[in-house]
Amino acid sequence: MRTKDPGNVSEQEILTAPWPDREIDKEFSLNIIRLYNMLPEEDRKNTFNDIHNYYQQKYPDKLGYIYYMKFIYDFLKILLGNLEDKANEASEK
Repeated sequence: MRTKDPGNVSEQEILTAPWPDREIDKEFSLNIIRLYNMLPEEDRKNTFNDIHNYYQQKYPDKLGYIYYMKFIYDFLKILLGNLEDKANEASEK
């Protein structure tokens, strides 16, 4: 049985868990990140729900949650990196 709220997953588990051996999941996630900013606002929330469902269905129990959270961390790193780049460009002008 799959769980939507594993509750006992630590941040350390999420950060140290490797992506699956097959790079397809990481590539799937990175492609979603690239497309995210092109989506209308109302579709953005649905995108995260779809990604969460993808990992929950593909991986049992807390592993699906771990991969989903790894996706979120990657997403935030890229998003914050893009914001930092834009801030640097603005300060150079």
